[in-house]
Amino acid sequence: MTKPSFQQLVDELLTAFGTPATLVDTDNHLLAFSAQPQQRSDIVRRNSLLGRTVDAEVESYIGKHIRGTSTFARVPASQKLGLSRRAVYSIYHGGTVQGYLYLIDNEDQLTETSLFPFEPLLRQVGQEIELERFAVGRSYRVVSGLVSDDADQRSAAAEILLDAMEPAPSAFRIGAIASDTDSVAAGIANFVWKRVFEGYPAWGIVDNMHVVLIGSGAAIAPRSGTDEMEDSARRKQITPALERWPRQLATPLVGLGGWVKTADECQKSYHQALRALRFARAGLQDSRTADWETLGAWRPLLLLSRHDAVASLDARIADLIGGEDPQLLLMLQRYLERVEDVAAISASFHVHRTTFYSRVNRVQKKYDLDWEDAEDRLLTIIGIRIGLLYALHR
Repeated sequence: MTKPSFQQLVDELLTAFGTPATLVDTDNHLLAFSAQPQQRSDIVRRNSLLGRTVDAEVESYIGKHIRGTSTFARVPASQKLGLSRRAVYSIYHGGTVQGYLYLIDNEDQLTETSLFPFEPLLRQVGQEIELERFAVGRSYRVVSGLVSDDADQRSAAAEILLDAMEPAPSAFRIGAIASDTDSVAAGIANFVWKRVFEGYPAWGIVDNMHVVLIGSGAAIAPRSGTDEMEDSARRKQITPALERWPRQLATPLVGLGGWVKTADECQKSYHQALRALRFARAGLQDSRTADWETLGAWRPLLLLSRHDAVASLDARIADLIGGEDPQLLLMLQRYLERVEDVAAISASFHVHRTTFYSRVNRVQKKYDLDWEDAEDRLLTIIGIRIGLLYALHR
């Protein structure tokens, strides 16, 4: 996933000087790194390669020594930090620093003059870092505009997007991608994310999650073919990004919004994607990707905030959810929604049919419910779904 010129630079420096080289952007996000001979490595470099970014204390120490220098600087060793002596080369393009080259250099063999043969490659790397930053910035602005609450911003973003796309997709949808902790990985450089989302019309970070714009093409048209074919096609639309996801990160949670006909309607799909993501986060399915268009009767519940959903619970159902085991709630859900017959449900939960009916009757009596009554049955189905969605059970 590293850009060829980035890797070429660090590899050639290692070959020429025998010193490990690390390339970072101005936010100290890792762009490329060479191999590291054991005798020429240190704990700071090993940790930065594992964490994909530079420790804040190390960053402050190095920054103190390179601040005010033009291109080349030396950073003294620090036993406290586990830092070997380094040469630091600032990579410029257009008069602005684009990144830094860190080289472990305990013998002070490197000088600015010794790096002159690499000047053409250094200029190329500087230019490519800047171009990557411009491309990512433009994509961020388009996505932020498309999902904005401001109608004028949505319209302007849609116009910019369509001017750059030929031919324009026949429909659009939004994917919201997040980690289990609700945060975007901080140590991954933007150019890496650009590779992850390559081929999508636009992507960005909104409210601390990745938001990607998906356009339908001839090969993957919305609402066509059998349900099985449609589901497979929908999942394929996000598969390329998941296949390129940084390996050091856990598989993300994904919410896919519904299709809309025009780009300036993407805000609607975005809100649907956020609700689908909420469903994916609840862990009620095997997949970590939830598609708004396949969520069926879950959708009205997802339109409610957690507060409003909980407040809507019948008092008897609230007591049931808070007083019973989650496994029993799942068993009751399958029974009340007639997902399977009683024999199949009993087998799935490893109970005898007699035991199953005994539990059903016990719950109805305990919470004053009658599931032969349509109203009680529907209240229980809705209530259990809300309880599972927001983990309200004990």
